[in-house]
Amino acid sequence: MKKILGKQIRTKHYVLSTQKGFTLIEVLMGISILMMITFGIYFTFGNVLEIINRTRDWTLARSLLDREIEFLRSLQYGDVGIVGGAPAGLLLQERTELYEAKEFTINAFVRNIDDAFDGTVEGDPADSAPADYKLVELQINCENCLNFKQMEFTTWVAPENLETTSSNGSLFINVFDANGEPVADADVRVENNLLDPTVTIIDSTDNAGQLKLIDIPPSVNGYEITVTKTGYSSAQTYLPDAPENPNPIQPHSTVSMQDVTLISFAIDKVSTIELTSQDHFCQAVSSVSFTNQGDRLIGSDPDVFLYDQPATTNSSGNKTISDLPWDVYDLAENSTAYDAAGWWPMVPLELNPDTTTELTYVLVPAASSSLVVTVLDGSTGLPITSPASVQLTKAGFSETKQTGEWSFGQTDWQGFQYITQDGLIDSEGIMGQLTLFGAGVYPTGTNSWLVSNAFDLGTPVTQFNSISWAPNPQPSQTSLWFQLASNNDQVTWMFVGPDGTANTYYTTPGQAVGLFHDGNQYLRYRILMNTLNASRTPMLTDMTVKFSSGCTPPAQAFWNGLSAGTYTITVTKSGFANATSSISVTSDWQEEQITLIPQ
Repeated sequence: MKKILGKQIRTKHYVLSTQKGFTLIEVLMGISILMMITFGIYFTFGNVLEIINRTRDWTLARSLLDREIEFLRSLQYGDVGIVGGAPAGLLLQERTELYEAKEFTINAFVRNIDDAFDGTVEGDPADSAPADYKLVELQINCENCLNFKQMEFTTWVAPENLETTSSNGSLFINVFDANGEPVADADVRVENNLLDPTVTIIDSTDNAGQLKLIDIPPSVNGYEITVTKTGYSSAQTYLPDAPENPNPIQPHSTVSMQDVTLISFAIDKVSTIELTSQDHFCQAVSSVSFTNQGDRLIGSDPDVFLYDQPATTNSSGNKTISDLPWDVYDLAENSTAYDAAGWWPMVPLELNPDTTTELTYVLVPAASSSLVVTVLDGSTGLPITSPASVQLTKAGFSETKQTGEWSFGQTDWQGFQYITQDGLIDSEGIMGQLTLFGAGVYPTGTNSWLVSNAFDLGTPVTQFNSISWAPNPQPSQTSLWFQLASNNDQVTWMFVGPDGTANTYYTTPGQAVGLFHDGNQYLRYRILMNTLNASRTPMLTDMTVKFSSGCTPPAQAFWNGLSAGTYTITVTKSGFANATSSISVTSDWQEEQITLIPQ
């Protein structure tokens, strides 16, 4: 104790402990281990609860199934059947029961069985009493149970005495796929509203793709059959003499007394067509209407097609046509605003089961008398995708085009439709014409230049073929030359001539474009005008670049705006014999297919 200024002050002495505390890492590790143990206990407890609940659900379902079996045992043989079905009886085809707060669905299936022991209805002689005994199958599903698996019970029920001769008949339903293989577990619905009482049978095919309905009442065109399966196309019978299909190929089935009716249906996995409408530069052409008709018939005289539906592309030029049965489809553009200049793959389009096929239509604004020429390989029947020469001629007209080729160019520069120039070229004086500036007196000895806007081909999958211009020839003592620049970034513009250097020029219309431009999406041209005579000027009224790309139909050539008349088409290609055909061109759109025979 100390005394300060006459006051006594107590002081305390503290002794520091030598024991260490927990570090932050140790605390975090401890928390992590505790969390792992806690979550482990939690998930284990959850799994135990799930097992208990699943066991309870299974026990409830089993209890219901036992009750159904006891009810089945209590029935007379003649009452073992489906209410409104065949064989008819007291069992409901489907019913729902709420049991201990669980919702169970009970399905019942009853079939007459024709045992081979005493002969069959298909035998020779035929069994006159084919309904030897019955096969009963019960299925229980739970709508609000956790991970509940369907519970099934199957049994045979035999009559106390021998069966007697039946006045009924039998209906055998076969379901197969596009390859003729049986389709198991296809859902089959059979209805007959002509009988009293009416009959409704809901069942499925066996592993052989068959459903045999034994000993069902006779009826003329009374059995309506529908076959479905998830992810598959459907098939059905049709009412005879219906206005929309008066002569169906598969009318509602007839069952005759002590006879067997055989009927087959073909279904398979559905497919999809991804339809695109665009121009030659891969730009979308929106809201184009198409007809889409399959080849398979469901009626004749008149023909009624299994699939015959319109389709219209959206604002992006796309349309997904899904849930299509396998078939050969003929999609045709029927818009009045456009003409089809080509398409790929070829139409009619064979659509196999469980496939997705992309179909692209290339469209141009509609004009009178349009013609598409498609070139096919005679050895395969397939389109020839490499270029072929197609010449179209008649009196006073002759023009040759390459399949898979299109063109772009420019015929008007007024309104400064270019990127830049040196100021010595007149684009505004006369519409559709470029000349040197000067009122009859032009600058001499100077290479005046103009650079075009960029042309976008819509894809880098390109091949530039040739460059042409008009007029040709130019006035004497004048020159008109071109250079081209191309890229995929719209930044690096290097103008070069046919040898790839800046020192050369395209000087002759129709000259081949250098291969080094291929694979580029964007292109510009630069013109150079020169005169040695002050009273004369070079002139440009039209320039054209021909190209092929991933946006151009590969096996077709297209003309529009033709005058009506009879034309001769001549197709030539190395390795094939020449082919010639004659066609009468009218005011409508037409396609002509030319087949080349390999040599």
